Amino acid sequence: MGHTLIALHQIIQALETIHAGAQVTPEQRKHAETYCEEARERPDAAVYGHHLAHQAQNFPDTVRHFGLSLIEHTVRYRWDEAEYTDAHRDEIQQLVIELAMHGLRDPTLLPEPMFIKEKVSQLVTEVAERRWPKQWPDFHSQLSAMYHASPVTQEISLIVLRDLADDLCVYEGPIAMLRKASLSNALMCVLLSAEGFQNAYPKGIQYYGQPLPLALGLPVDHGYRGWLVTWATTLREHCHSLRTIDPSAAAPSTAVLLTRHFEALRANIDMAPLAGLREMQWPTLILDYLELANYPQLRTQATELWLVFSRRHFADYLDRHAFVQPWLHPEVLSRWAQVCQRYQAAGSASNIDDDSPDARALYRLAQGTAEIGIHHICHKSNQTGVPDGFAFYVRQVLFPMSQSCNALVVAQVLPFWVAAYKHELIGPAVAQLVPAPTMLGALLDAVLQCSRVLQAYHADPNRDPLPEFESVAAVRNYFITSRLRALEAMQSVARLASETALPWLYSQMSQVLTTNAAQNQDSLALVHLETALLVCETVASIPTAFSTDQQPIASPALVTVQAQLCKLVLQLGPLDPTTIMRQLHTLGSFGPALARSEAQLFAFLDKVFGLMLQATNPHSTDHATLSASTGSHRETPWSQVQRRCATTLARLAQVIPDTFLQCYAQVHDAANRVVQSEQVPTTTKAYIYDFLLTVCFDSTAPTPDKLRVASSIVDPFVKQWQEFLPAVATMDAFHDFVGITYLDRAFTAPYHDSEYQVVRVRRAQLLLCLHVFLVMARRTKESALATIWASYLPAVFPMLLAFIRQLHALWAPDSLVSVDARFQTLVQISDYERQIIVNPHHAPTFLAPSTQPTSVASPIANIRILRHWLATCRDVAYQLLGLLTAVGHTHELPQMATQFIQAVFGDVAAVANHHWKPLIQWVVLPATLYCPPRYYTTFLPTFLVPLFQHMHHKLENEWAALVQRGMCLTTPEEQEQFNTGAIDSEDVSDEILAEKLLRDATKAWAEYVTRILSQQSVSTASATTYLLSHGEIASILISELSFLLRVKDSACSRLAIQTATRMVPSWAAVGAHEASAPLLSQLQEPVAHDLLLALFSTMGDAYHADNLDALVGLVALIYTAFRPHTTLPQQALAKLPKVTPEAIYDFEQRLVAAKSQKAKKAVCKVWTQGIVGVAKSQWFQRRVAQSSATTTACHGSTGPASPFTQHSVAGGGPMVTAASSTEHGTHAVSLFDDDPDFSLGDIMP
Repeated sequence: MGHTLIALHQIIQALETIHAGAQVTPEQRKHAETYCEEARERPDAAVYGHHLAHQAQNFPDTVRHFGLSLIEHTVRYRWDEAEYTDAHRDEIQQLVIELAMHGLRDPTLLPEPMFIKEKVSQLVTEVAERRWPKQWPDFHSQLSAMYHASPVTQEISLIVLRDLADDLCVYEGPIAMLRKASLSNALMCVLLSAEGFQNAYPKGIQYYGQPLPLALGLPVDHGYRGWLVTWATTLREHCHSLRTIDPSAAAPSTAVLLTRHFEALRANIDMAPLAGLREMQWPTLILDYLELANYPQLRTQATELWLVFSRRHFADYLDRHAFVQPWLHPEVLSRWAQVCQRYQAAGSASNIDDDSPDARALYRLAQGTAEIGIHHICHKSNQTGVPDGFAFYVRQVLFPMSQSCNALVVAQVLPFWVAAYKHELIGPAVAQLVPAPTMLGALLDAVLQCSRVLQAYHADPNRDPLPEFESVAAVRNYFITSRLRALEAMQSVARLASETALPWLYSQMSQVLTTNAAQNQDSLALVHLETALLVCETVASIPTAFSTDQQPIASPALVTVQAQLCKLVLQLGPLDPTTIMRQLHTLGSFGPALARSEAQLFAFLDKVFGLMLQATNPHSTDHATLSASTGSHRETPWSQVQRRCATTLARLAQVIPDTFLQCYAQVHDAANRVVQSEQVPTTTKAYIYDFLLTVCFDSTAPTPDKLRVASSIVDPFVKQWQEFLPAVATMDAFHDFVGITYLDRAFTAPYHDSEYQVVRVRRAQLLLCLHVFLVMARRTKESALATIWASYLPAVFPMLLAFIRQLHALWAPDSLVSVDARFQTLVQISDYERQIIVNPHHAPTFLAPSTQPTSVASPIANIRILRHWLATCRDVAYQLLGLLTAVGHTHELPQMATQFIQAVFGDVAAVANHHWKPLIQWVVLPATLYCPPRYYTTFLPTFLVPLFQHMHHKLENEWAALVQRGMCLTTPEEQEQFNTGAIDSEDVSDEILAEKLLRDATKAWAEYVTRILSQQSVSTASATTYLLSHGEIASILISELSFLLRVKDSACSRLAIQTATRMVPSWAAVGAHEASAPLLSQLQEPVAHDLLLALFSTMGDAYHADNLDALVGLVALIYTAFRPHTTLPQQALAKLPKVTPEAIYDFEQRLVAAKSQKAKKAVCKVWTQGIVGVAKSQWFQRRVAQSSATTTACHGSTGPASPFTQHSVAGGGPMVTAASSTEHGTHAVSLFDDDPDFSLGDIMP
């Protein structure tokens, strides 16, 4: 005892030294820290920790916390060491439970800090996960005693049961996973009452030959109440008492305890079977607290609990039905409707900016009310029909919410209408309960409300985001998605009740469209007009015939309404440019209607081509103007209209190509007038040719006819392309062709812009040739029509390679030494490119220069134009080259592989980082994955081996240099700023920009490597299999994956971890098949040895601390997957510092003893965490951070999660992007542009 007291005294002195500040020297503090670290490793550290942490000793909280860390270290990292016998573990167990029951302060005398209570609770949980129930049969009775002893011990018991459930269901801690069966069964037994257990399992459950409760040493008497009933009873008792007392008289500790009860319930709901949930009578419990006045914090807890209940999953629909039936009871629903009405009427509930507790509760009420219907009534497994109480639920609860003045409330209910109308049984029932015009009116109001919110943020971009939204982008995403849902629901209503829905929709839309509200500058009228266009687009998208699982509607009625609406949309005008683009987008949905009416088709073509020529009017004051700083034409609203016209034509060509082909002569003549205009940008002309080629290739015409039409379009460009061949023969000729020679003379001689016009015209012609070839390559990709390239490739491909080679040569440092120094800007990043890199979501959009003389007639301005032209040509040429390498005829060209490598990588040292991203994405990736299989052996090794060697050397050296001089973007948040528009390009230094470019190039390389390894599609599987079976390439690929794991870029490291985690099981599984043995042999050493060592190296880097859990999991996955086939993982462990052969042998024995694969992974995780030092100091901090960040769906949050962070749909669909992507970047073409990639298919039954 004397030695113990001396050691305790020395520990206290060391802690005092550490916290003494400037009163001690650094050497003294370091010595004290070393002493404290050594104290953790003492066999009796837990005894010291108990003495230091116990309240009876009255030590400062810092000392008590250190004492708890001594116990934690022993339990987490030394529990299984040989020097600890079962008697020692029993002693530690008693120390922990005694500390929990008697070691904390009496809150009436001095409140206990939360971090002390959390730490003590975590210690109890850690020991329970290792010993309960078999080796700690008294745990449950001790926990019950704590629950009834005092408020502080009751809180500890609640936290312990919450954390046990979280570790089993949410965090999947390795210890909990090792004993998941025993812990889950034990927790389930104590959650249920004896009667509830009998109801849930009438035949009982046998566990190792004994009834489950008896086998686990748990209570089996018939009077046992279970934790769920106990907690529910306590909550009800407190709720009743709170109704009778003044809120100011309620003890603060009461709210804390009730909050802990709600947290414990939320965490354990998924663990409890249906019988346990029913016996606690959860609907009335939640209602009691929702009706509780003057306690907003508790009402918030009740709504969070409500969300968890509404999402409770049951595999069998009969269980879903039994679960929801008590909530659908008329008395419960009546109270529920009254609660919802009260919250909607409270304060400024109609104001979406309201951040009051009642408003937050209302949003969660609406969200849960919709979700319980989605998950438990509209689920696809429901084949029994409509449950009792459904009519009241729809009419008195949900539909009034859909009529709310608050757009957020309405948006929360929309997913239910989408799911309900899609369900084959629920949809007709809803259609009978709510008349189609009434429902359509509510949905139309929902679309208008969402549009008004979006219009408000469009008018004032600096407006603050709504409460509970992280950013303005999140607000836009949410309301764009909600509007899409409302439109989807309207379409479903029109399908189910066409006789009443379609006439109503036509009458409403015709009123708006015939009024021509665009002449009214009132923003509200404009919102109504654009909303009408959205609805017309929705009606146009309804197919005129359905499969047997959809209720058919009369095709003539739909055809008539679609034709009438199409006519109204065509006649709409005059409009402002923004509304014209919305009109064109809507017309693009009327493809079938245009195909049925020749008059409307020609009216559409006249309108589109007329708009394109109107937009090119040189006298228009809104014509595209030249940007002196970028040398490119800044896009204006009318230039956007021009491009939207072309893209609408291309879009319709994919829908009704045969219709256009029937009048091809007239279409071609009209299109020719547009492409002959010198004021039409090259990119817009490319869309016109895209339209013409799509009509050709997508039609049902015979193949010879298609090839004949295509040849008539492409042949003139091929002929012109061959005329450019001398211009790329030498560097001097290329300088002459692009205008460098002329502009260099212009610095010393008079400059005449009219003379330079010849250069501009031929550059525009070359770029248009590239665009046309790219369009044809896209339209013939992976098609029998690709044979058309057989006659064109000998003329197109060599010239393309020569052009790219000259581009790369131009970037070389010595390529411009003979001309004026100001030409060096050609190889530097332009201001426009800089804005795109720094702020891609807010960068201005520019058009490719036209051939017209510029208003900035000077050599400097034309150098800027040339730089922009070179960047555009680079992008188009790269994309074309990548597509052509997938054509089999390309590889038949003489010396194709040699010429390809020389052109693309002949001057590879001159390729800067801002060029590598497009080069990898558009050339290297398709050339690798889409190479024809018969050319694998002749092309891929020759191409890939030097490429990988160069990239590895380049990236390794540049990252080493970056780390040596110091990184600027050291956190994921700092890196993410470039993707959110949070910074301006003017605020970014050259050093930060250089680092950003390196990270972008590395990320592009990471995406390429992981794409090869991950076998994302069937079409690329054969290429991946070949590469992994090629010894040298397979080794290089895994080596690159190891490098990407270690690189100090969070996105690249995470991508490498995710890819390895996904693919390691399949790489190891090939060993089971004899035919795949060569593939396994190629992967064994690089994965099972080299990649494993790279993972341990990465875990030792503090930069990757946030990825530590994923890294540990990947180590466990590789070891357990490859260890049965080879000893290489064991050899890798032997190379780790401070890992002895004895430790490896002990680890292997425990691995063998584990029965299941999951148990083996848990053993690996525990062992790996024990040897990685960073885990010891950061584990608790990470656990707390994870707990606070976990959403309600994970049951671990201590505070309310925003109901708007993800959409309340089955499966939690992704957020849509607010902005519209174009070939130039991202810009807001229209406030009402929809996300074309968003689909509700994944959330529907």
